Amino acid sequence: MENENAYYSVALRITHPDIDPEEISRTLNVDPDHSWKYNDQRVTPAGNQLPGVYKESYWICTDSRKGNKNFPGVVDEMLEYLSAYEEF
Repeated sequence: MENENAYYSVALRITHPDIDPEEISRTLNVDPDHSWKYNDQRVTPAGNQLPGVYKESYWICTDSRKGNKNFPGVVDEMLEYLSAYEEF
C-alpha cells in the first residue's frame, strides 16, 4: 500500500571555488533556493551579517514532493534534464 503522505526532496547542490551562482542559474535555467558567491559577506538566512566572507560559491535547488509519486522517476527526470548541460 502506497503512503499518500510520503514526502521526499531531491536536491542539486553545487559548490565551486569561485563561480558566480548567477552563471549556474543562467546556464541551467533554474533559480536556486539558496546561493552565495565566493568572497561575499556571510549572512544568516534572515540577512543579518556574520563575521567573515564565504570561502567558496554555493548553489542549491530542491524539488520537494508529497504523496504517491514515483521517486526513482523524479530522479530520472532530473538527471535527464541535467544531461543536456554535461559540458557545463
